[in-house]
Amino acid sequence: MQNGQHVPTLIAEGQHDVMSLQLVDLAPSHELRLLQMQVAGYAMSQRSHIGSLRQLFFMSEAWMSTQSGDKPLQSPSQDPQRIEVLTIANLKLQEHAVQMKVFEMLRDNSGNLTGVRAQEVAADGQPISGESPLLEAFVAGFLFGQHPTSPLQ
Repeated sequence: MQNGQHVPTLIAEGQHDVMSLQLVDLAPSHELRLLQMQVAGYAMSQRSHIGSLRQLFFMSEAWMSTQSGDKPLQSPSQDPQRIEVLTIANLKLQEHAVQMKVFEMLRDNSGNLTGVRAQEVAADGQPISGESPLLEAFVAGFLFGQHPTSPLQ
């Protein structure tokens, strides 16, 4: 964050070790990012000795829109009131539960990052739960690398 941005980063905690991976060139579309995460999961299963996966974290920058009043919810890319955020998604494999924390990235008038502020998105102040297709794609690739079932292997 000292450089004003955060490279998308994946942290995998396994039974024996913890590994991290920075995705410097994140694919431009959702479909390609899913494939990229599957390949990353497969590669990590082949090149590491972390054992069975326990949990994953994925940190990345994004745009976020909020709905207020009678303003219709729109895509962040189309929302002039969008905010720049850092998201941290956590997938715990045993519970198959995804939680997310969101932090607004604060910048000065020159565009320099000056700090982050936690966003209370859930009404009860608890971490946001939901789905993370990118983390699930990583898990699929990792598991395939550990237990290949393809006739091509």
